[in-house]
Amino acid sequence: MMKYNEVLQRLTALRENRGWKLFRLAKECDISYSTLKNLYDRNNMPTIPVLMRICDGLGISLVEFFDYCGEVPKQKTLTKTESDLLRRFNALRPSDKRTIETIISGFENKEK
Repeated sequence: MMKYNEVLQRLTALRENRGWKLFRLAKECDISYSTLKNLYDRNNMPTIPVLMRICDGLGISLVEFFDYCGEVPKQKTLTKTESDLLRRFNALRPSDKRTIETIISGFENKEK
């Protein structure tokens, strides 16, 4: 089980992985900047509803948020192109991610 400071560390890692500042996260999650800033300044644990909105803004589920054991899962090494596409995809707004997923699904359906 994560401790409150680990929750904030995980949140920071997810945010920074997308290249987002705290202000961008607040905008994507439709949460006030001051609410997020207070979590860090006071080292507080976010409430479940706030954490759910944060996860939604990040485009992940609560399970994905907590399914992190401090280790990076072993996976195939990505090419530079794959890595760049993933970084750029992660920086998109959730609505833009859904659009890209729809486009990719269209290509997959053509191949069948």
